[in-house]
Amino acid sequence: MGTGTGNRTKAGFIIMEFDPRLLKDCEVIGKFKLCHVLLMRDANYPWCVLVPDRDGITEVFDLSSDDQDQLSHESNTLLAYLKKEFNADKMNVAALGNVVSQLHIHHIVRYHEDIAWPAPVWGAFPAKKYSKEELGKLVKRMVNGFSTLNLDFRQAEKKVADNNESWVVYILECSDKTLYTGITNNLDKRLAQHNTGTEGAKYTRARRPVKCVYNEKQSNRSEATKRELAIKKLRRMEKIKLISSM
Repeated sequence: MGTGTGNRTKAGFIIMEFDPRLLKDCEVIGKFKLCHVLLMRDANYPWCVLVPDRDGITEVFDLSSDDQDQLSHESNTLLAYLKKEFNADKMNVAALGNVVSQLHIHHIVRYHEDIAWPAPVWGAFPAKKYSKEELGKLVKRMVNGFSTLNLDFRQAEKKVADNNESWVVYILECSDKTLYTGITNNLDKRLAQHNTGTEGAKYTRARRPVKCVYNEKQSNRSEATKRELAIKKLRRMEKIKLISSM
């Protein structure tokens, strides 16, 4: 999916188009200078995920040298905070990406008595749901803690995006005639980002100029994401037929 839409919350920072599987499993807490901070909804372990706010990145080495340094700083600072705050016996950190390719780094608090110890947590046991009250208290605790770190932390809105606002699924034709599909809640702004600067998708930055050849409105972000994934599965001729129907 097209990442890095440039949609802004009231807190003022850019919200990416996260892989929907991340949003399904995680609560977005806020953003450091480089990375968005997510909380895994698994009460078996305090578990944060860092997602660099960069387009089309699947590996750490895809980041610029400055971003790699910043990621290391944010990751190490988060690890130290989580270990002290939750009195961890051990911290686990990993970037797998076998299922969700969008670069994301897990930071997991481990205890000798936790349900999966000493094995890795992945696939060991089903996620244990937080109650609404438990989740709210943990998010507040982390927000307060992150605000004390030297990481330019900014808290996210209660939702990563207003689920009731209008979203648009769009198709771009690139300079090499390939087609790119994404979603946004501000089409004019997103098109400008694809054509200028560094906030457009990595794919389109190498294929400028691009033009919007198709768009359709959806009632909320969830529906837009589902439709985007469906369009991306279409063959090229099917996409062209869809464009022609507009």
